[in-house]
Amino acid sequence: MCGEESSSGWFHKEIVWKIGVGDKVRFWEDSWFNNNSLKSVYLMLYSLSVDQGLKVEEVGNWADSMWVWNLRWRRTGFKWEMALQDELLRSLASVKLDREVKD
Repeated sequence: MCGEESSSGWFHKEIVWKIGVGDKVRFWEDSWFNNNSLKSVYLMLYSLSVDQGLKVEEVGNWADSMWVWNLRWRRTGFKWEMALQDELLRSLASVKLDREVKD
């Protein structure tokens, strides 16, 4: 068995998502950001996040026609963690969600 039935199987790990509205893609766990999962790139931030397991569409909101990220943390970060949070937000600024396109 290859593990296709679960999200931990090899097949699922090889899938890369193209983001649209963000209704199917898990923000931290799925490979959608530069062909990687945010969890693998920002493991420390993942451990601090209260948004684990949430879809992309659940980690922000639309303000008029612009997407705004709303990341939530278990505690206030240390200075170096806040720098990582800023880095993540700068990286996410390049992501363009589309209300009209499915993931």
